[in-house]
This record gives sequence, structure tokens and C-alpha cells, in this order.
Amino acid sequence: MFLPPDMVDSIIIIDNSSDENLFNIDRVLPHYGSLDACVTVIRRRDLTPIGTAGWHVQQLLKLEVAKRISTERYVILDAKNHLCYPVSQIFSRGQTEPPRLSWKITPYIR
Repeated sequence: MFLPPDMVDSIIIIDNSSDENLFNIDRVLPHYGSLDACVTVIRRRDLTPIGTAGWHVQQLLKLEVAKRISTERYVILDAKNHLCYPVSQIFSRGQTEPPRLSWKITPYIR
């Protein structure tokens, strides 16, 4: 896992699959390691009544899920995006700067 547990409040997975092709949390949860207790799955229909999929609906889902975030800052990653290196600092908290994602890239070899 590339994200230290003390940096995580919750992990929300938006299930954008169709009713015929349900998302299987049991296949995904082991990949979260020690953060598995932080994972919650929210179905698309619980965020919006729109029944179709596509890029525009994905953007709407990201906006709708933001209403359920309780922390001051959060990061949204699409399924195609992943952390590839350990994160040492997720947000810069400068007084005059807006929050920004920052990390120290260190080689990771298993």
C-alpha cells in the first residue's frame, strides 16, 4: 500500500456498474491491505437517479460524492489512476497557498 493509514479517514468506491454486472467488493477489498476497514462502496443509484453511464455521469458522481465527504480535503482517483509510489505528504498546508497534491517519489521494489 502506498498510502500510510494515518493519512486516510475513509475510502469511498463509487460502483458505476450496471445492475446486471454488480461490483464485487470481495475481489477488491484484499488489495487495500490494512486500509480495508476504511472502504465503503456507494452505488451510482444512491448518488443520482440518472440510469445511464458515461463520462458526464462520472463527473456528476464525483460532485455528488463530495457531499458525503467529512474531511477538509480529499483526493478523487478514477479507476484508471493509481498511486505508484509511497506517499510521504498528501497535502501542502501553506497559509497563503491553496491545497495541492505533493509527494516524494522514492523507488519501490517488491
